[in-house]
Amino acid sequence: MMFLKQWGLISHSIQGGDCGITGKNDAEDFLRLLAAMEILHFTPDDQSAIFRVLSSILHLGNVYFQRYEADGQEVASVVSAQEIRVVAELLQISPEGLQKAITYKVMETMRDKIYTPLTVESAVDARDAVAKILYSLLFHWLIERINAQVYPRQHTLSISILDIYGFEEEYSREQIPWQDIPFSDNQPCIDLIATKPHGILRILDDQSCFPQATDHTFLQKCHYHHGNNPLYLKPKMPLPEFTIKHFAGRVTYQVYKFLDKNYDQVRQDVLDLFIQSKNKMVSNLFVAHAEVMGQQKGGHMRKSSTVTRKYQAPTVSNKFQQSLLELVEKMERYKSLVGIQELPDANGENCVIMLSKLCVLTPGAYHVGVTKLFLKEDIYQSLECKRERCRQLAALTLQRYTRMFFVRKRFVAFRKKIIGLQAQCRGFLTRKRYVKMRESLVRFRSLVHMYVSRKRYIKMKFEARRKAEEERRRREMELNKREVVNVTHLVIPAELGALLHTARVRRDLHSDCLALLQTPHIQESTSYQLTLPLDINNYPFYRFVQIYFREPKFGMLMAPLESPLTRIEEDLRAEALELFIMVLRFMGDPHLNGAQENMFGNYIIQRGLLSPGLRDEILAQVINQVWRNVNADNAERGWLLLLACVCSFAPSSKMDKYLLKFVSDHAPAGCQALLQHRLIQANQKTQLGSGSAPETARTYPLSLLEWTANRKKANMVLHVHCFDGGSFLCPVHSWTSGEDLAGDILRHRGVSDWWRGSSVLMKEHGQWVELAGHDYVMDLIADLELPTDFPKQKSYFIISTDNPARVRANASLRVGCIQ
Repeated sequence: MMFLKQWGLISHSIQGGDCGITGKNDAEDFLRLLAAMEILHFTPDDQSAIFRVLSSILHLGNVYFQRYEADGQEVASVVSAQEIRVVAELLQISPEGLQKAITYKVMETMRDKIYTPLTVESAVDARDAVAKILYSLLFHWLIERINAQVYPRQHTLSISILDIYGFEEEYSREQIPWQDIPFSDNQPCIDLIATKPHGILRILDDQSCFPQATDHTFLQKCHYHHGNNPLYLKPKMPLPEFTIKHFAGRVTYQVYKFLDKNYDQVRQDVLDLFIQSKNKMVSNLFVAHAEVMGQQKGGHMRKSSTVTRKYQAPTVSNKFQQSLLELVEKMERYKSLVGIQELPDANGENCVIMLSKLCVLTPGAYHVGVTKLFLKEDIYQSLECKRERCRQLAALTLQRYTRMFFVRKRFVAFRKKIIGLQAQCRGFLTRKRYVKMRESLVRFRSLVHMYVSRKRYIKMKFEARRKAEEERRRREMELNKREVVNVTHLVIPAELGALLHTARVRRDLHSDCLALLQTPHIQESTSYQLTLPLDINNYPFYRFVQIYFREPKFGMLMAPLESPLTRIEEDLRAEALELFIMVLRFMGDPHLNGAQENMFGNYIIQRGLLSPGLRDEILAQVINQVWRNVNADNAERGWLLLLACVCSFAPSSKMDKYLLKFVSDHAPAGCQALLQHRLIQANQKTQLGSGSAPETARTYPLSLLEWTANRKKANMVLHVHCFDGGSFLCPVHSWTSGEDLAGDILRHRGVSDWWRGSSVLMKEHGQWVELAGHDYVMDLIADLELPTDFPKQKSYFIISTDNPARVRANASLRVGCIQ
């Protein structure tokens, strides 16, 4: 759909007057145009895109503007908004972007773009500039497509003949009256226009480089340098114009806006607008144009190696001069086609000179007529003999190449047969020798293989013994690498020992459900910003040591504590000392595998969950052991345990900022962000739940997913299914509540309000477990994964099942379904 109107309603089509031409049928011409496009392999999509661009150029001429004042200055506004929408639809670009491109000028700064409204006159120029670049790029694209079809080879030689004469001799012979038209040399006019350094086009380019230059200064320069040239005429009145005597006659040029129109440069915002067009052809035209401009700019910068110069875009004048020079150079090459520098005049004398080069001339052997050269018989026969000899040589050459072709063809066939026979004979003899050699080689190879295999066996046996010894030493070194001191003799609770023994051989639940994934479908809510407090630098950890430690001593210890680090209640003293022994064993025991590490850490965390008074003591003990710990492997376990603790319970308000400052300053690079996030998230939960509980803590310690994510310094996602069949990968963390996760899903699905109070359920082994909105999602998974003999708390999850006998052992509330 091109949105075309009648010719009389299109501005660009009526500027030259009546569009009709006598004897021309536009409908037939259009059909011939379509047929020519099909012959040149223009697809229907190409044709549609071409007509869209042409139609948009015509409609751009119907875009008009009106003046109005804004802030005391003249501003242009578009009157014909419908034409803007039509052009945007044809070119498949944004109507608002097109309107802004022709009514505003964009200036880019380091940080922002400044839009300056244009006057009506400037807006008309901007509109015409868009139409011009569209037409120019389409025209060059058509030329390249046609040349690619007509001359598919990259380098095509051509011969061109310039004929400016008619049939003057025939007119004289036939007694037709005619007037001889003298043709003068047009070189002085070319020099006036394009010669260096003061040609008119050269002056125009020079003036375009000066910001203070105007059309008047350009005209005065032309008057100054060419006022005495007979081909250049100054106006009698002080008018902004000048006249040039061309070969065809005098042409007067108005210099109004000469400098502005000389800039052949498309604004970057216009380029960006059309590059983003959904019309593939329009987008490709402007992408190619942008690449060419980039190459020209890059080439200019490379040439200016000694002096830094500002890049100057090519002007219309520059392009015209280049085209003119190429045309003159090509015409100079045409002169060399006849083997002489200057073409001789078509007269009898020149004909005699050329004839003398072909044969010997004697007086009376020829006569020069008005239009013809008459020869005697001997001269004529001499020329005929030479012509016949040339034809005979050509025939002999043709025969020679023809005979050579057939002889070569027979030779190739015969040679192919001989080669085939030789190949058969050689193959028979070679196979015969091969059989004998193979028998001998097989016997020899068996002996060699036996020798090599025996030698390899001895070497492998020795190598296996050596590797076993190295592996034994490596295991010993690996076991000892984590130990700062020997902690395996330290006593741990029997209950924990039994759990570690079980974890040594037990397969972790959900271990086959963990996988690395790409970015999840749903983004986390940004309502809670994770930012450090502004006064965080006022809480160095040594100040916490001075205020809250029993003794102002802080640093890694090699032996069990004799008294707790912090001031805790006396009835918790023994348990605190026992916890420090478990911290030492967790960080330094070389015999713990991955599953045992998880179980050991969860046991320590569970002690903190059961006794809120021990939480700050546990965090202080772990921090004390990672401070200036020279053993990287030992410290790594300590930071892992600290991260697991802050994922399960929050520090008290008196320790919160001190701990946040400590991890911000001293945590390893991979662990620092995770520790900061978990502490800030726990603090946010504490602030939201203030009044209901003094401290923030989860019901259960970490799940396998959390341990794995903490070790890999990665984020976590859960695969959540909705009752309508939809499923999503939802990001979660240790402090994500049921209401948080449900809210993220509902907001992703368009429910911006009424999501508070929602929660999630988990289906596992035929039972549904419902989570309260304020409870944490990861507790659902941890509750399922912890072994039955783990000393965990009772849950208050609502469980629905069709078989009450299979409900979780520690569930406090269950709902049975009777069938």
